[in-house]
Amino acid sequence: MKLWQRGSLETDFGPLLLIWRHRAAGRFYSKIFSWLLGGFVLGLLASITFNAIGLGGFSLSAGRITFFVVFILGVVSAFFRNLAYGLDYRITQKALLHVRPLCGIERLRPAGGKLRKGDRIDYLPWEEIKSVNEAGGALALTLKEGQVVELGVVPVLALWLPTPDGGMEKRTSAQGGGKSSAELDKEAHKLIVQKIRDLKKNTTAKN
Repeated sequence: MKLWQRGSLETDFGPLLLIWRHRAAGRFYSKIFSWLLGGFVLGLLASITFNAIGLGGFSLSAGRITFFVVFILGVVSAFFRNLAYGLDYRITQKALLHVRPLCGIERLRPAGGKLRKGDRIDYLPWEEIKSVNEAGGALALTLKEGQVVELGVVPVLALWLPTPDGGMEKRTSAQGGGKSSAELDKEAHKLIVQKIRDLKKNTTAKN
């Protein structure tokens, strides 16, 4: 059952209140296995295709090349999306967003945490979230229908908070280099939980 709804740059989510990016090491390792399997399957298909069109002498080489290209490109992409850039979550006035950037390379992204065309936006309206609980370094969101959605928080790669001029201020670890720290993790976790609970209270009061 699909839990997240698909949004776009034109969707009205209300003011942006907080952004955090989570380093998802576990997800990265699972992606390695996925791309290993994907490379094997596509390599096998490439080999079969070359045999079918009468180029059997090249089938083994074609299969190997396809496997390595798919596997290496997939792992590199997974590295940037899950470790270097991290999983992007955003808290807005109307919903919780999960942004999957078209490009997961920090230097090629717009400043201030802004979105760009091609980014995939999935969201959960606050009305659909029944409660939020802390689960170690993650959050467990219980939906109205009883499903539970887990979001990674710790370790935190970066945190953005609103500024008086309407922009977003980025906070990173004092260690720099995209590294997490206990101080940043603690601050981010506290702010995220409090912000979600405050929004839930406001939503419940309005309803």
